[in-house]
Amino acid sequence: MTRSATTGGAGLAGQIPTLALSSVGAGGYRPYARAMASPPTGIAAESSTAASAEAYRLPIERVLADIDTSPTGLTDAAATTRRAQFGSNALVELARESWLRRYLRQFRDWMIVLLLASAAVTTFLGDVGTAAVLVALVAVNTLIGFIQE
Repeated sequence: MTRSATTGGAGLAGQIPTLALSSVGAGGYRPYARAMASPPTGIAAESSTAASAEAYRLPIERVLADIDTSPTGLTDAAATTRRAQFGSNALVELARESWLRRYLRQFRDWMIVLLLASAAVTTFLGDVGTAAVLVALVAVNTLIGFIQE
């Protein structure tokens, strides 16, 4: 008897490992056994290289041999060769968005637009107190959203 938790997502069907409870003889269950319908795209089912999703199960010597390195790291020549082949191991910093633009982006939320429209309608109807509460709510909500980003 096997019970498994499934994960959704049309594009990921069969590629995400799920947790399963599988029976082990009369002794009971072995909790959290890995079950996978098929290996992730690009990885052969019988592959045991370091590029595999289960490289952590391999002996360290095998992983080091698969990626052609040693416990002390790459030599200068190997690092230069790999840098020429794959490029520098550096993150590209994107242009930063200004703080004003980030704050104004908070107003693209439909709930904020609805609250502002409600404040405008209540002002038009003469209920300035309710409009002030709605505007204060929008100010607090957008400020919290801005700070969280």
